[in-house]
Amino acid sequence: MLSIDGSALVVFVIIWVLVFILTKVFFNPVRKVRDERERRIRQGEEEARRSRQEYEQSMEKANQAVRQAKLLAEQDRERLAAEAGREKTRMIAELNAEYRRQVEAAKSEVAAQMEGLKKEMASRTNDLAERIERRLLD
Repeated sequence: MLSIDGSALVVFVIIWVLVFILTKVFFNPVRKVRDERERRIRQGEEEARRSRQEYEQSMEKANQAVRQAKLLAEQDRERLAAEAGREKTRMIAELNAEYRRQVEAAKSEVAAQMEGLKKEMASRTNDLAERIERRLLD
């Protein structure tokens, strides 16, 4: 059988004193450092998660602003295209009216010139008729 004498009890006490001293001097500081490290890692991960969320939110806001700007730009483009179409129609109508006015003025001028030429031709015709008559009779 195993006999326990006084030296075993001394070894047992020495081991427990050593465990107590090692716990106070080594294990507790190591545990504190490990716990602090884990706490900082969790803090860093939480900050990274928050930063990622903030980044995603800001990117979503930026994307939404870009979509809104594209929509506004498209609306402005359509509005400007419609205005340009209306302006083009208005200008064409003005030009048509101006050309018609000019054509009417030219027609009036041609008609007046025709009247003048008819009168002139009538007077020349009488003159020519008299000359022909004189030559034939002379």
